[in-house]
Amino acid sequence: MNKKLAIVVIGRNEGDRLRRCIDTLIEQTSQVVYVDSGSTDNSVEMAHSRHVRVVDLDMSRPFSAARARNAGYAALRKTFPDAKYVQFVDGDCDVHPHWLQSACEFLDGHAEVVAVYGSLSERHPERSIYNLQCHVTWNPHEAGETEFFGGNVMMRTLAMDAAGGFREEIIDSEDHELAIRLRRQGGKVWYLQHPMAIHDLAMYHFGQWWTRNLRGGYGNGFIVTLHSDAPGRPRQRSWYRSWAWGLVLPLLVALATWHWGPIGLVPLLLYGLSFVRTYFSSPEVGGGHARLALLSILGKFAEMTGQLKFVLDRFTKRRATIIEYK
Repeated sequence: MNKKLAIVVIGRNEGDRLRRCIDTLIEQTSQVVYVDSGSTDNSVEMAHSRHVRVVDLDMSRPFSAARARNAGYAALRKTFPDAKYVQFVDGDCDVHPHWLQSACEFLDGHAEVVAVYGSLSERHPERSIYNLQCHVTWNPHEAGETEFFGGNVMMRTLAMDAAGGFREEIIDSEDHELAIRLRRQGGKVWYLQHPMAIHDLAMYHFGQWWTRNLRGGYGNGFIVTLHSDAPGRPRQRSWYRSWAWGLVLPLLVALATWHWGPIGLVPLLLYGLSFVRTYFSSPEVGGGHARLALLSILGKFAEMTGQLKFVLDRFTKRRATIIEYK
């Protein structure tokens, strides 16, 4: 067993997905902490039966993935104080049997890298267009240094300590925000084209997909607000693009149509051009090019809605609360 590595798994009502997740981990290490965020199924009992350390999150306080990860990490540092690396895992993911060793070896040989992650694939991309969209967008770049990582990532514990963990008030993109701080401290984030995990999104309804994208837009607000002075101004292009496609262009079309009649609808052709570009650039995996292109456009409206909610919450000083899509 690898004693320099410990695992933090977070979950809520993940059922069999959590069982698969924990089983893939305890085959490789006994140093596992599971954080449960108020599950009403048998998640806690199942985790105990696997002899992993279980942390029950206090649900009297607002919870988030960031808070769960911090709670798990705090327990990890007490229970496994000698761990050099921590692998964060979402409870709906099965970790590849060779990932943990490969990631540890990479960090051993690259002292400047503070976080590393690998390729993520969807378990059932054929079951819904929403699963398929995530499957084809999980790994959009070549191996090498990158700006961000997701919820499944291996980090140096010393770097995590220095950064102070995740910001618990952030309800989405908390992993991206931490990546920015780690890089601003001088560390590097690295992507390996090595299988890391299989994700089980299990998303089958448009409402789930819309809420997930809305939450992503809300998360954009945190990053743009907190790191407006960061090199490259992370997420600002995405922020402005969502406003442009999701609000500004529709308003301009409405005003132009009111003033000039049907000719004012001409700018809508921009959506058509975007559809065509996305259609022909979509990967061949699983087909569904037209539906993927349509979701790409509709996603801007969902993200804009989330960004608008973020702005309104900031203006009214309302505390952010978790936005769940499952």
